[in-house]
Amino acid sequence: MANFHTHDLTSQNPRRNKSPEVKRITAALGALAAAERQFSERIAVTQEARAELQEAINAARHVGLSWQTIGDALDLRRGAAYQRYRHRPQCP
Repeated sequence: MANFHTHDLTSQNPRRNKSPEVKRITAALGALAAAERQFSERIAVTQEARAELQEAINAARHVGLSWQTIGDALDLRRGAAYQRYRHRPQCP
């Protein structure tokens, strides 16, 4: 009669399995999680920087700077600056 309780439980539970393959998977998962956190942080920083740039352009337009002047500051042609940054909330 076979004893079903004597089989290796570590083969059923990957967290108990310390084989090189499981260690590699665990390490890769940790690296992926870290990369995703860094990516999320970079996205947040990029969004903040874009918002600040748009606010600076809005303020410049509010005080009457031309799209030519703004384009020069952005190293863009006047029309490109206008097309990219014209959508803005109304000035307070």
